[in-house]
Amino acid sequence: VQVGQVVAFEIDRDGRGTSVRIFVNAPYDRFVKEQSRFWQASGIDARFDASGFQLNTESLVSILLGGIAFGTPEDAYAQPSAAAAATFRLFPNEAAAHRLADTTALPVLMVFHESVRGLATGAQLDFRGIAVGEVRSIDFAYDKTRQRSSIQVRAELYPDRLLSKRTSGDERRISGTELVARLLKRGLSAQLRQGNLLTGQLYVALDFTPARSDALPVNEPNVLVIPTAPNTFTELQTTLGNIARKLERLPLQELAEDTRRTLGQLERTLTGLDRIAGNAERVLLPEITTSLQSLRESLASAQATLDADAPTQTELRTTLREIARAADALRILADTIERQPEALLRGKREDR
Repeated sequence: VQVGQVVAFEIDRDGRGTSVRIFVNAPYDRFVKEQSRFWQASGIDARFDASGFQLNTESLVSILLGGIAFGTPEDAYAQPSAAAAATFRLFPNEAAAHRLADTTALPVLMVFHESVRGLATGAQLDFRGIAVGEVRSIDFAYDKTRQRSSIQVRAELYPDRLLSKRTSGDERRISGTELVARLLKRGLSAQLRQGNLLTGQLYVALDFTPARSDALPVNEPNVLVIPTAPNTFTELQTTLGNIARKLERLPLQELAEDTRRTLGQLERTLTGLDRIAGNAERVLLPEITTSLQSLRESLASAQATLDADAPTQTELRTTLREIARAADALRILADTIERQPEALLRGKREDR
């Protein structure tokens, strides 16, 4: 809804900005509060960053002719209306206008020893998914003492975003530098991470990581240096590179030749074993067959011998009966001699 119009604009005397005068018609002027936010509503706002693709549009008139939009936070509607000729900041877009105002901006420096391709000014500096700052500049640095180059990333860190809303007043009175210093003692470090796989854009993530890289000395007393940790993707590339270099140093050609020789020897050994097996089959099998035939004949003979109707068995039983009769006769003779010892001289005495 059109509630007013731009009446004038001029460049500031220092040349660092532009002042735009607007007039809000009644009764819409009562919606302009001291905490109202104004932003540019000219054309189409399309962005494709690490957070994804964003497309914001205003009314058709604003798209064609350009304009300014404003809004008021929900908790500010009960406040009195702004005074006439009040000054407001004109934000570039609606997202920047509704962003929470940060009272403290702490300049920080992060030194990376890896490629920062995909990292741009304005990239997000977050702590476990919460935006706590923005990248302001990306510069190249060289240390003559160590003869080592690095990339210096300067950013603005907003310590107030690291404090909980339930933090007591005594804790909130500590300075942002002291708060970040405490976090650094606990192992806070910065790491480049992939924000968008499609565009390859990076962002800076703050977290408590044990692995750190040594930073170049910075002689800036008002700048806080945050140690950096290597990117996980960079570590993976480094590991793969080390593995590739180790593979290159391996004598693959000699190993291949040794393998071929070993396979040749194995093939000859298997051929010899096949030959031995063939010979064994030709020599041993007939002997084994003959032995089995002889064993069968022996078993048949034994079976015939041990059969009940066999002659041997009949003769053996007859012999055993005769031996039994002879034993009976000897027993009778022994009894007679025991009763009549003189029978050995006079003969057996007739029974009366």
